[in-house]
Amino acid sequence: MPIGNLFRKWRQGRKKAPLDEFVLTDPTKLTPEESDWLCNKLSLPPAVLHSYLELLEVRQVSTVNTDITLRDMANQYGEIKNQLEKLMADDPTIQPLIEQALEALEQAQWPRAESLLNEAATGNIQAAESAPIKKQRERLLSAASAKASNGGLNRSELAHRKSAEYYRQAAELVPAVEPLIRAGYLVSQGYGLMLCGEYPEAEGSLTLALEIRERELATDSLDVAECLYFLSRLYQNQGRYAEAEPLHQRSLAVREKVLGPEHPDLAKSLNSLAALYHDQGRYAKAEPLYRRGLPIDEKMLGPEHPHVATSLNNLAAVYEAQAKYAEAEPLYLQSLSIREKVLGPLHPHVADSLNSLAELYKTLGKYTQAEPLYRRSLLIREKVLGAGHPHVADSLNNLALLYEAQGKYGDAEPLCRRSLAVREKVLGPKHPQVVASLKNYAILLQKIGRNSEAEEMLARVRAIREGT
Repeated sequence: MPIGNLFRKWRQGRKKAPLDEFVLTDPTKLTPEESDWLCNKLSLPPAVLHSYLELLEVRQVSTVNTDITLRDMANQYGEIKNQLEKLMADDPTIQPLIEQALEALEQAQWPRAESLLNEAATGNIQAAESAPIKKQRERLLSAASAKASNGGLNRSELAHRKSAEYYRQAAELVPAVEPLIRAGYLVSQGYGLMLCGEYPEAEGSLTLALEIRERELATDSLDVAECLYFLSRLYQNQGRYAEAEPLHQRSLAVREKVLGPEHPDLAKSLNSLAALYHDQGRYAKAEPLYRRGLPIDEKMLGPEHPHVATSLNNLAAVYEAQAKYAEAEPLYLQSLSIREKVLGPLHPHVADSLNSLAELYKTLGKYTQAEPLYRRSLLIREKVLGAGHPHVADSLNNLALLYEAQGKYGDAEPLCRRSLAVREKVLGPKHPQVVASLKNYAILLQKIGRNSEAEEMLARVRAIREGT
């Protein structure tokens, strides 16, 4: 089986740096030394690590997200083990099944572990039918815990829909006298459904969990904040910003009060609320939140992590939108540097950084600095994404507009034509970006005296707008 290489070298041509200077990017090759270090860092048996690496490839997790995703998978594995060890201690009658499930987990025998946990759950459900009330409650909680462990197992395998179904089964098994346990399973169910894009079902689970926790717990409980955070994220994903904002704000306030100013969960709340404001064009509100979240991410992930590069890029974009160009430029450059170093010179996110920096230089009238960046971005996108990709059309359009701004109409015209052709083919003849290309092309054609062709373009724009 193929085994992945998690790491990049700190500097080419230099003495090998400590392994903690590496970042997970592309699962292709792994030295024994690197494998041992990673197993130790993540507290994973070798078989589990190698299985997770293969899952990252099978699920086609992007290189930008592989490091974060593997950390989440490892954390989930640790939670499953803790849950099963507690379950074994609480209910010795199922100890043999749980012991076998733990052995299967350590050997990455996922189907066997899942089967054993289902067997343990079924045994407890059957025993509960004839047990006294107190024992019935214990048996049902034990069965629910086994089902929830299978939910965690499937979540660690990135099988989120199946994970959500197991958490649903767990929630249904919980006796009415244990509402907070049920709420925890409902949150996990809702999160899994959200990751699958099953938003209405996710909303039902998360809303019910929030109602339970608000009824049973103090308003400044971290469990309440967790529900608020996931529900706000769900609304944000659907563009329901007015509903998402107050939930984000409440979750952020609780986490800041209870966890302090440097906790990773606080950074998640800060960045999510900043993204919400960013999406709405409320840049002055987004800026301080991005600024607060960035140093927490740098401390938690390291200063050269892909997610740190994304945070830098987001903050730079907010600065640029507010015409704070001097503040934006060094952040764009820093983000580009990290992405080139960690992801390699031909990664699509490198192309994104190049394009963002070029846009800034174009805005500042620094055309000679913008042009090579636009051209590099275009070359990367053509090579990696293919000549017919919409992002290639974006690069063609941006470079054409730069040439047009410089009066280089002969260089701009073929790029406008190519961009329009790609967008029409991929997006359809009535897409807003096709309309934008038609208008840009018409303006350029007018400048070079090809007025009849320009009028044809504008007539197409009018026809699209009129729905004819």
